[in-house]
This record gives sequence, C-alpha cells and structure tokens, in this order.
Amino acid sequence: MKASSEKYITERGTRFTRKQKDLFLQEITQDMENLGYTSMRFHGKKGFVKVDNVLFGNPKHAKTVLYIPYDTPQKLLWPDPKYYPLNGNRSSMKEVFYVYGPALVVYMMLLVGTSFLPSLIEDARLRLGMTVFMYVMIAFLIFYLSRGFMNRNNVNRNTLSIIAALELAERFDKETRKKVCFLFADQNKNRYAGAALAAEELKKQNRTPGMICLNCIATGENIAIGYPVNSKKLAQELNRFHKVKWKQMEMDDKKRFQTMMDHFPKAVMISSGTLDEKGDLCVKHTGTSKDTVYEEENLKQVIDLLEAYIKAL
Repeated sequence: MKASSEKYITERGTRFTRKQKDLFLQEITQDMENLGYTSMRFHGKKGFVKVDNVLFGNPKHAKTVLYIPYDTPQKLLWPDPKYYPLNGNRSSMKEVFYVYGPALVVYMMLLVGTSFLPSLIEDARLRLGMTVFMYVMIAFLIFYLSRGFMNRNNVNRNTLSIIAALELAERFDKETRKKVCFLFADQNKNRYAGAALAAEELKKQNRTPGMICLNCIATGENIAIGYPVNSKKLAQELNRFHKVKWKQMEMDDKKRFQTMMDHFPKAVMISSGTLDEKGDLCVKHTGTSKDTVYEEENLKQVIDLLEAYIKAL
C-alpha cells in the first residue's frame, strides 16, 4: 500500500456521520482530480435516507464502472458478527439479529428495572439515581435503534476497496482513463439507497456499462466473483486475467437482495473471505473494533487483475 493511501485508514477511516462523509468526499475528489479525472457529485433522497455519491470519469465513454461503497457500518454490539457479501438475504437476517438482539436484552433489563426495582429501594436518592439511569438507558436504546453508533475500525469494509480504486486510478494513462469510471457510493445498507440513486443517474444518461463492485476485498483465503445469471460472461472474462482462477459464485434474486447488485443487472462483485459450511463466502469482524487486519496479497491480486482487465478493454 502506498503511503499516500494510508490516510484513508488513519484520518478518514470512519465515514458514518454526514460530516465524516463530506470530509472524505472532499479528500477523494481532490486526489482523483489531481490524477486527471473529472468528477460529478450527485445527491438526493431515497425515502428518508440522504444519499451523496460521486462519480469520476466520463460515463458516456466508459466501458466499465468500478463501484466502491465508501460509507462505513454502524457499531455492532455482538462479539463475533458474520457478514456474507455475496448473499444479501443471509447477511440481512444476521444483521437483524446482531442489532436487535442486544437491544432486546437492554429492553428486558429496563422492563425489570422499572417494574420491580423502585419498590425494593427505600433510599430516595438511590431511587432517584436509578430512575435517571433508566431514562439514560432509554435514550441510549432509542438512539441505537434509530441512528446507531459509528464503528471506528473499517479496514475491510470498505476502506481497502477505496484504496484499491485509488491505486488503480494512479496506474492508468490518459487513454485507459476513458474506459473506466469510479463510482463512490453512499448508504450501502438495507435497501442500498446509494446504489439505487446511482442506477437512476446512469439510466438518465442512457448508459448501462458493465459494473464491477468491490466489497470486502482485504482478508480471507478465498477471493470470489459473485454474479447473476446474465453477468456470467463478465465474471468469466475477469477470471481470464488471473493465473489461479478465482471462485465464481452465482447470485440468484435472494442473494442479490439487499446488496448493491440488486440495482445493476450487468454487475459482478469481487469479495474475499472464508467459505463456511454452507458454501457461502463469510467475512468476520466487520462493524467491530477488530476490523483492522488486511492481507497485502489480496489487495495486490485485486488491483493487478482489474488493471489488466481494464487496459485490455
């Protein structure tokens, strides 16, 4: 990894609040424009969700778009959460459990506390202190369920995807830059509002280029390409540029549900992780303080393959 890219781990490694996202977008825009890429920042709302995306390059001429999810997940109050980048249905069910499980425990504690404890405490000051504590916990619970808390360490999800895109952008000459766009997308959770807004923007320009999504590429013994049926050819074409073929994993409608792939019919996704007992690609520690580890070889393989593929277009 280049020293110039490390700031996205140290200084801009958390992109959860609007202020953090704005600072990141200013930084990445400056870096990409210094490399000679034009930028187009587009934002809007999907429902009640505010989205702020930025696209680098000219979509009218590009043959492929690299999709980089730049926002970071909320802090999960669970010891060992698992994320399945190529199986959105399974990931969404797990995340409901990880988010609402601890919330339910806190709610039960509050219910017991408000129902029984006051009658057992005779001291008025202690009873007042307990009441204040209960209100604080209620406020905590409301904030946790409505907004969530930011997670400070987000190397694998998805700071390394940002760094991979930036290092690729540095490698391309003037002619190669015409072939590719870099899309840094916001709100990569639930219904993936950032992807939905980006799909609408590309449709306005009558452009449906091939889309390559980078999602959790930093760790794991298996690098895989996820694809829907109508993008199998693109997955196979990408694999031609790697000596040892990456695993190709078909994503049906359920697996694309609640992923960025659900909004792009011609997309594939590159991810890395460990295959679990069900054959799904599993990534651990995202949304926790343990998301600090990355494997240089994984990053190098992804960058080298994409460089070779895009230059050959």
